Amino acid sequence: MALYLAKLLSASCSSLKQERWIDQMASDRMKLVKTLKDMYGAILEKCKDPKECR
Repeated sequence: MALYLAKLLSASCSSLKQERWIDQMASDRMKLVKTLKDMYGAILEKCKDPKECR
């Protein structure tokens, strides 16, 4: 019984770490997307006329 509880606790602990890691990855991805949108927005602001962009 104790071994079963230890395995259960170990499994829930590792899944919690995995969830945190997934949350971190999602957070990093959102930051990256925001950065890219900001950069793209800045580029679009610089060249309102597409002909000047080339």
